[in-house]
Amino acid sequence: MNNRTILISFILLLIITNIKLFSISPETIHIIIAEDKIIMNEWEIPEELELVTLESKIGKYDRKNETEDNIKYIWDNLGIVAKFKKSSNYLNKLTVFYITESKNDEPKQNFKGKLNFFSSDPNQKVEATYKGWFCRFKLGNRSLYGICKGENHNLEQIDIISK
Repeated sequence: MNNRTILISFILLLIITNIKLFSISPETIHIIIAEDKIIMNEWEIPEELELVTLESKIGKYDRKNETEDNIKYIWDNLGIVAKFKKSSNYLNKLTVFYITESKNDEPKQNFKGKLNFFSSDPNQKVEATYKGWFCRFKLGNRSLYGICKGENHNLEQIDIISK
């Protein structure tokens, strides 16, 4: 057997055993939120995002839950949920979960990637305000909302895109 035959056999073995060579792992997701854009792993998330495009970047969803008005697509291993209105093909809300309560419409695992705020203005700071369980993070004109519980305002989930 020559080296080429061995290499082809090895690649076929990997494919047959269903090992994903190029899948995204939860730890490698890096989300950057700036005043004017959101970037996930060097990909700028477009204003109008369709499910097929999102899947091409982070993989196929694990589950979906439908209500009368909405469809939620859930990536259990990534800790991410995408919500679409049934009346639109475009993303309505993208949520990252830091704590899950094993509800049917939440991922089974927490988000393990990185989430950073970035400003081109070094004097721009993230302004955080809290009201009960709800928190708001403001960077320039961009506001993000989430759930922050406890005295330390521990972040449980944050909507990185919400329309």
